[in-house]
Amino acid sequence: MDWTQELNLIGRLWRPVVEILVLAVGIYYAFTFLQRTRGWPVVVGFLVLLAL
Repeated sequence: MDWTQELNLIGRLWRPVVEILVLAVGIYYAFTFLQRTRGWPVVVGFLVLLAL
């Protein structure tokens, strides 16, 4: 495998990693926002229903 193929492989692997990081940060900030509101018990109840 030459260096251009390795560079192409690295380029293809970064996009999913960046997408997962963006989603994780977005979900984290959404949960921290909801914890300070009255809607947090609704979210907890929904997550409990999903877990069952």
